Amino acid sequence: MAIETASTSRNLSGLPAWRAKLLKARKSALTLSAISVLSLPIAGCFNATLTTVTATAPINDQQVVRKARCAGWHRITYSGNNDTFETIWQIRVHNAVGRKKKCWR
Repeated sequence: MAIETASTSRNLSGLPAWRAKLLKARKSALTLSAISVLSLPIAGCFNATLTTVTATAPINDQQVVRKARCAGWHRITYSGNNDTFETIWQIRVHNAVGRKKKCWR
């Protein structure tokens, strides 16, 4: 009966144990590298969507602050005849938030 050591033991695939661990570590490293490379374009998209404040207007200018706060908020109108109750409710909530943010009266 032969005594098996860590260097001579084999796993189910027939490879020595050290070789199987090396292959698993290499696969993990390649997977992590691929994920890192694939996430670079996504990070670029996030940076492209950031808004910047120009240096010509002071930061405490109320008009500039309101414009930045209300950039995505525009009043929506609805039709009582053609829109569903749920749509009308969502539009009213949207408009109420715009009023609360003081984007319009």
